This record gives sequence, structure tokens and C-alpha cells, in this order.
Amino acid sequence: MNDYDSEFSTVASNAGSMTIRCTAGIFGKVTVGSIDVTVNANQINYVAAQGGSVSVPSETLTSMDQNPTGSIATPNGGYYFVNWTDANGEVVSTDPGFVPQSRFSNTYTANFAELKTASLTVNYVDGEEVVATKTYTSEAGIPGQEATFDISLEIPEGYVSVTGIDTIHTTVAYGTSSVVEVEIEKEKSPEKPTEDKPQEPTTPAQTEQSKEETKKTDGTNTSANLSIVGALGSMSVALVGIIALLKKRK
Repeated sequence: MNDYDSEFSTVASNAGSMTIRCTAGIFGKVTVGSIDVTVNANQINYVAAQGGSVSVPSETLTSMDQNPTGSIATPNGGYYFVNWTDANGEVVSTDPGFVPQSRFSNTYTANFAELKTASLTVNYVDGEEVVATKTYTSEAGIPGQEATFDISLEIPEGYVSVTGIDTIHTTVAYGTSSVVEVEIEKEKSPEKPTEDKPQEPTTPAQTEQSKEETKKTDGTNTSANLSIVGALGSMSVALVGIIALLKKRK
């Protein structure tokens, strides 16, 4: 039993019932009555929202010497821990291991969210035509953070890169997608080597020699004519013809 003045406050040391006697008076202390008060133990609950679990679901504080020990939130596969909130929905911690600062009864909820992937689409474009498309997807991560893509380009057969690049390095936020265009053009066929053209005769003697090599119908000894032409050098075509006619008559 405890005696208090007309205004007082107290904290129960243990669960159960206790009697508080109130006294009041102008001239000294006068007993005016008593009140029976029932003190309940503090109940703290730890609840896991969808996507995870908690190590301790609840704890009861039965003495003023006790302090909360807290609970640890663990996400399931494909989820990540977000925060702890109290019974009013207020965020009280962003640490998976949570210990309440208050001894009063309350319910705390561990919140989780689903991991998301990031995707990158590469379009191979020739002018305005999309020749080929390739999409790459990352492993799941926490939205708001970024996935890194290091991609070796897969140029369609028969095409080459206009810019000459062969790799792409970029980042994409988890839960989002991005598109990259790569300019390509048709691969050019190698040019054929030009054929050597026969040289044109440059002197009258060379011209006559070319004609005599193809002349076979009149029985003329072309070898004799050629030797004469070679000996005379720049002799006129008419003189060579006369010599050839004299040889034929013999």
C-alpha cells in the first residue's frame, strides 16, 4: 500500500494489483479513501508483413527492471527488407534488427518488398529499319539501385557497325528497362582487281609487226618481214611492203 497526495503519478513495479491510498485536507492529512488499481504487463508484438519473417514474434515486460530485447527481420527469397513501423504506421527503424526504445505495449511490423530486374534492349538499325533486336535481363535487385550491363555487340550477318564500336557499357535502374540503338550498314563486297590491258603499239614499226603476226592467208614469210622490220627500225610502212612483194616474186 502506498500513500499519495491529491495529485500523484506512479509506475507499477510488477504486474498484478496494487492499492493506492489518496489523502487530502487543508489542515494536515486526512484519509479520504482508497483505490484498487490493476496493472497489466506490457505486451510488445513483432509482426512480419508479406515477404519475410521475424525472429521473435512477441515479448512481455512484467517488471520495471526489464527492457525490450527486440526482433530481427529476415526477407524471403526474391524480397528485401524495407523498414519497421509501429501501430500508427510511423517508421521507427530501417535496420532489420530492431529494439524498441519504449517499454509500452505496441505492435511493430517488419515490411518487405519484392526485388526487381532491369532490362536492356539493343536495336540494330540500318537507316530507319530495325534489322535485329536483342534483350538482356539482369539479376533481381533493389529498386532505386542500378544494374550494370557490359555487352559485346552481336552485329547481324552481312552488316558492320557504322561507328566501329563492338561493346556497350551502361547502367539501368532495377524495375525499369532501357533501349539502345546501334547504327549498322550492309557490308561492302571487296573490289575485283582490274585486268591488265595490252599495250597499244607506239611506233609504225610496232604497228606493222602486230599486223604481220596475224596475217596468214597470202603465204608471205612473216618471219622474214619481221626481221627486216626490226633491222630497219623506223622505215616507212610502204617500203616494208615493197620488200615483202619482191621476196614473194623470187
